[in-house]
Amino acid sequence: MGVSLNDGKSLADIKKQIRKNVLSVRNMISPELRQEKSRKILQTIYEMEVYKITDVILNYVDYQSEVITTPMIERALSDGKKVFCPKVSGDDMDFYRIMGVGELKDGYKGIKEPMGGHSFTEFICEREGLPDDSDAGNKVNNKTLVIMPGTAFDKGCHRMGYGKGFYDKYLTRLSESGVDVYKIGIGYECQLIEKVPCEAHDIVLDMLVTEENIYRRKR
Repeated sequence: MGVSLNDGKSLADIKKQIRKNVLSVRNMISPELRQEKSRKILQTIYEMEVYKITDVILNYVDYQSEVITTPMIERALSDGKKVFCPKVSGDDMDFYRIMGVGELKDGYKGIKEPMGGHSFTEFICEREGLPDDSDAGNKVNNKTLVIMPGTAFDKGCHRMGYGKGFYDKYLTRLSESGVDVYKIGIGYECQLIEKVPCEAHDIVLDMLVTEENIYRRKR
């Protein structure tokens, strides 16, 4: 996106410029085209085995020009899945279970959030009661599916967030607690850059889904 890693700028400045460049492109997508691209992305996920056999989903609520996720939240609820959405409190984020999109109200920076209730942090204490479908060949049956937004991505499934580190901190806490999650980033193809500048604490996605392609993390 016109940013060099060798121009003497700090990593923070480089990331800031990448965010600005990519978001300016993303914001130019018309509402009609954003609807169509989002529909394609969500349909791709619905057809994945990881979606079909996962019964717990942590799903972001779309804001401004992000991939639209409300239909996916409604679909997951109708499919009988347990759906949790993010809520920011200070410098931290947790996910809270919802039973319908009507429970989401304006919160952090105007983003729709649950008002509270049963958090995923509380829920994971009960995870041992989840069924173990040993017949699932890809062994993702007991993994929580996390649907993540981002400003920029690369084909290696690296993700750049919005600068606050909410997802990196939250997913690190889950990992340290032994909670197994499968991380899917969703974005538009125009958000891809050659290489996302990464730091040691940055979380790498398991998969990135755009309206045109599926990118899987190389192990």
